[in-house]
Amino acid sequence: SQFLVGNRYKQGEGVNQDETEAIRYWRMASIQGHGPAECMLGKFANRGWGGFEQSQAKAGEHYEVAAERGDEDAMDALAKFKKPGYLFTYTRDVPKVNRKKKAHDS
Repeated sequence: SQFLVGNRYKQGEGVNQDETEAIRYWRMASIQGHGPAECMLGKFANRGWGGFEQSQAKAGEHYEVAAERGDEDAMDALAKFKKPGYLFTYTRDVPKVNRKKKAHDS
């Protein structure tokens, strides 16, 4: 239910729209093992919404956890990181996203 409350804050359904509150509720849900909540944290980190500093590396960390919990949206997001032009690597301690060098960048 914390995930759903977070969604209501994100959309402004029955409450004032407040991305910070949405994140707070998604974090509570994530602590309890909720994959979709972790995925939403990844989306916000990827876009720099709700007070997050925009970071593909941080987003990847959230998506990886959500994917491990079976969240299909997170699995799709991780696949997008593997598109040509970007190299996504993740470890539990140090997530990294590096721009691949193109032949003309050398």
